[in-house]
Order: sequence, then structure tokens, then C-alpha cells
Amino acid sequence: MSGLRALVWVLVVMMFVAGDTTSQVCGECEEWNCGASIGFGGNQVNVQVESQYYGNNMACTTRCICPAGTDTITVSGVYDTEPVNDYIGVLGKGGQFISFSGKGEINQIINGSYVDLAFSSNDAISNCPVPVEPPYGGLTISTIECVSKNTTLRLDVGNDTDYEWTAVRSFRGPVRLDLTESMRRYVRGGCWCQGCIFDASSGNCTVPVLLKSTFPGNLTVNDVLMNFTQSTVLGEVDYGMPFRRSEGGCWNIQYSGPTESGQTGLIPIPPTYNGGVCSTSDFEYPVSNPPFVTDDAVDDAVYRLLNQTLDTDSPKDGRINVDYSENMSFESEGKMGVQSMWGPVQMRLIVWS
Repeated sequence: MSGLRALVWVLVVMMFVAGDTTSQVCGECEEWNCGASIGFGGNQVNVQVESQYYGNNMACTTRCICPAGTDTITVSGVYDTEPVNDYIGVLGKGGQFISFSGKGEINQIINGSYVDLAFSSNDAISNCPVPVEPPYGGLTISTIECVSKNTTLRLDVGNDTDYEWTAVRSFRGPVRLDLTESMRRYVRGGCWCQGCIFDASSGNCTVPVLLKSTFPGNLTVNDVLMNFTQSTVLGEVDYGMPFRRSEGGCWNIQYSGPTESGQTGLIPIPPTYNGGVCSTSDFEYPVSNPPFVTDDAVDDAVYRLLNQTLDTDSPKDGRINVDYSENMSFESEGKMGVQSMWGPVQMRLIVWS
């Protein structure tokens, strides 16, 4: 009985191996086919000659046709072939032709709406039947990308058609975008954009970020870091009189808040004054010799904000009644006055949290 069982087992194994080696004839091009579903953007294809069926005298051709309106086609793949007698050909409209041989990667742009792919093997070495270690790996065309010159990819923060980023033709990336100011524009403005959603219970503002494209494709968004701030206006004054200048200066301001007292140190107001660098003070609060006299619209607005709004003691002691911190900033809004004059300027102190 044991001898019969061994005989049956050997027969089954031999039948299986024979069936596997005849599943595809050596040297055929049945997998050298682009397929019918080719659209705009990147298309995953599998045009290949596998190493186990890589034989002599092969002549494989196929045509990949992109949609009407395609201007360029990018062909991508890898190859490992005999370097002398074998070649891969990428043929484009108008006779454009590029050939490859040996081992490497294909990443070739072809003009036109179609591309012909060819593989020819005139090698004296054959992988058929399958040897223990095939000498060459064959080749695979993995991606066909169809691109129109009219295609665009846009990013729109706030759904206002004011695009913060645009990529024309084929976008490959990666790209890192800083959308901080675009976000703050809507959050600081009171969550006002089209599609913005304000949650009164939490104070959160949801700002839509839209990606708009005129062609299909794959886009991966990762490594997103978002920091949001909320602002509170501590005080403001309205527009003053016109002045001949609107430049600002370096201020040193004393404060005495509910929990802390001290000086702000030298701060440029506006923040862009003198490149944002202050080495000496142009103005101080309290003013050593009142009344405060200036010919600058910004400095006038700063003084009025400090004296009329933020210095709330009675009588005034020359110190603003807030706990000053680096999260605070002075912001202004100016209007053009008569010719050769600046102002008036509206000034406010804002704290960001």
C-alpha cells in the first residue's frame, strides 16, 4: 500500500508542473497591451513582458490612445533587458522616437494624443523554458499620463475664487503651502467667507479649502499643520486729524494691569517701522513734557489710544491699565487726506490668543 501512495503523489506533482509551464507560450506578447480605459491624468497600466516568458524573436507593439485634447503623454516604467540585441521603443505622433535598452527606468514625455510602445527581442539567450535564475527581468510600463495644456489645478481658501495656489499642466509635486494669512483673513474678519461656518458655542470658525481641477487625477495631501488664533480688541480710537507724515516710531510704554506692572520695552508701531527694529525710543508713555505734539498721523493715533482709551485711571497716571504681553499688537487703518498730507489714522490694540 505504501508504494501505491508514493506513486500517486508523484503523478499529481508532475501533472501540476506540466500545466503551469504551458499556461502561456514563451515569447508571446499577450500582456503587451495598454487597455481601452485611458483618461486625463495618471493611468495605471500593466504593459509588460514578464521574465519567465521572455523569449527570442519577440516583436511586441501596442498603441495607447489618450482622450481628445491631450497635448503630452508621460510614459513611466522599468526595464531589465539584454543590452545589445533587445530594445524598447516609445514612438509619438509626428515620428518622435526614443529607444531604451539594458536596465533602467523610463520617464519619457511624448507630444501628441497617442503613443506606440514596442519591444523587440533578438537575443540569443532565451528564458524559455524557465531556467533556474532568469538572466533578465523583462520590462513593465506602469503609468500612462495624459495631459492637456488647458488643464489646471487650483486651491481656493474660503471659496471666493481668489486662488491661493495654481498648478498648470501636469502637477507632480510635492509642494508645501503656507495658508496661514489666507485663513486668518476670514477668522479675523469674523468668519465671513462664503461657506464659512461659525459655531457660537465654541467660537470656532470652519473655513472651506477647495481643490478645483479641470482634469481627473490623484492628489495626496499630508503633513497638515494648522494653528489658529483668536483676537480680542482691548481698545481703539477713531480717526484723527490729517498730518503731513504717516510713518510711526519706536515706543516705550509703561503699563499697570490687574496683575502686572512694567514697561513694554522698545516696540515699533507699526510693526514695519524701521524694518521692525528699534534701538532707541522715539516716544514714551507717559509723555515727559505734555501736551504730546507730533506731525505724524500714526504717532498721533497711538498717543490718543494710550491716553484716551487704555489709561483708564482718574486722574490719569500715565500708565495703560492692561497686562501687556508679546501676544499683543498695535494695528492701524489709515485714510488719505488732502494732497501732501496723511491721515487720519484709526488705531487699536489687539491681543491674540
